[in-house]
Amino acid sequence: MVGIGRKAVEKHLAKGVLREGATAGEWLRAYCERLRAEAASRKCDAALALARAKTREAEARAAMVELQFQRALADLVPVQAIEPDLAAWAGFAWEETQALLARVVGAIESRHGVTIEPDIYKGLLGSARTAIENYPRFGGDIDDQEELKK
Repeated sequence: MVGIGRKAVEKHLAKGVLREGATAGEWLRAYCERLRAEAASRKCDAALALARAKTREAEARAAMVELQFQRALADLVPVQAIEPDLAAWAGFAWEETQALLARVVGAIESRHGVTIEPDIYKGLLGSARTAIENYPRFGGDIDDQEELKK
């Protein structure tokens, strides 16, 4: 065993790696087995350290994705926060639409000297109002709005 001193031999005897009274060949075999075991342990420790590093990296990436997700959520507005404003806007738009239709009907009647039956334009207004009121139920899909008109 080249490079092994008396103190190292005493240490290995004390730890039970080497046995007193054993042959040099037995000592060499025991010493080599000990070196292999230590190397395997270091390899195992390195693999464990690598696995821990990969775990930390994966956790850090997950945290970053979560942070980006939370930032994106902060950019969204809850429906409850804007629903009153949207309802007010829809009511205003409806009133303006009714007023506009009344002005258009009045202009046509006065320009052409005719009377337009209220049932005609009120029926059209009713269909439009129904389509507008049902809009969220259909998620705004134009094809679904066409179904309402049938």
